[in-house]
Parts: sequence; C-alpha cells; structure tokens
Amino acid sequence: MRIKLLSQLYDNFAAVHAQFRDDHFVKDVGHDDIIDAMVLAAAATGETATLPDEPEVDAEGRPMQMVYPVLA
Repeated sequence: MRIKLLSQLYDNFAAVHAQFRDDHFVKDVGHDDIIDAMVLAAAATGETATLPDEPEVDAEGRPMQMVYPVLA
C-alpha cells in the first residue's frame, strides 16, 4: 500500500527508490526502511495537525504532542 501511494504522489518514485536501494547495502538499510523514510518525507511536506490541539510543554519549553499528516 505504501509503494502504491508513493507512486501516485510522485512520478519519479521508482527511480528515487532504486537509487537509494542501489546506493546502500541491504545490511545497512533495509528495503522497508527506505520506504518508511520516503513515506515520512512525503508526510512532512503537507498539512499537519497535532494531538492534543493545545499541548502542554516540557521543562525545556518543547510541546508534548504528536504531529500527523492531514489526509484529504
């Protein structure tokens, strides 16, 4: 499913995936790791939302929240 979605989002998905696969030995980076990284990169480029809507902050002032992509 992830590969199908990435292929629909990016015309050059197959070429980019092949380049990453060819550049890294399987012992260093697994096929599924490459796909996961590409999904996360794609999700980071769109609109996001958070849980909770108004998060608390930690002692360092960082929001304690989960950020996720908004899928339309």
